[in-house]
Amino acid sequence: MSKLQAQRILECQLINEAVTRSINEKDSSLRQKEEVTFFKERKELITQQNGIKRAQIVGLMQKYPQEKSIQDVGAKMIKRIDMTTDEEISELEREKEEKVERAKLRIIAENEDELQVMQDNLNLAMEKEESMMNEQLESRKNEIMKIKKQNLDDRLRMATGEMSAEQVKLLK
Repeated sequence: MSKLQAQRILECQLINEAVTRSINEKDSSLRQKEEVTFFKERKELITQQNGIKRAQIVGLMQKYPQEKSIQDVGAKMIKRIDMTTDEEISELEREKEEKVERAKLRIIAENEDELQVMQDNLNLAMEKEESMMNEQLESRKNEIMKIKKQNLDDRLRMATGEMSAEQVKLLK
């Protein structure tokens, strides 16, 4: 009976943990998708912002094509904007990868934690079952020892003649 209860409890725990794991995996998957989407949006925004800056500089350079200093400074600024854009995008890419990896690791850590909880619960159930079995064995052992002692006492009394013939007959 208790073994059946322990199995049912374990099954319920496994179902609960499977549901929790499924929720956590979906949450992690959603988080990873959100990070990728956020990265794409930020990348587009950075590209657009720097494109606007670049267009303004190019417009200014086209407005004053005869000014050598404006052309030189404009070319350097365009080069710097392009480099900054590449750096910002690569930094953003690195951050995205870290966040996606963190989301993956979090689900792994949660699964390991859940696995440890399951193992602990299983160990606890097994210890309870073992304890109950030991109690039953000890109780049965005590009953058997009591019966053996009674039989020994009866044989001893029979051997020493303390029993009547009627008592001996009842024992047989």
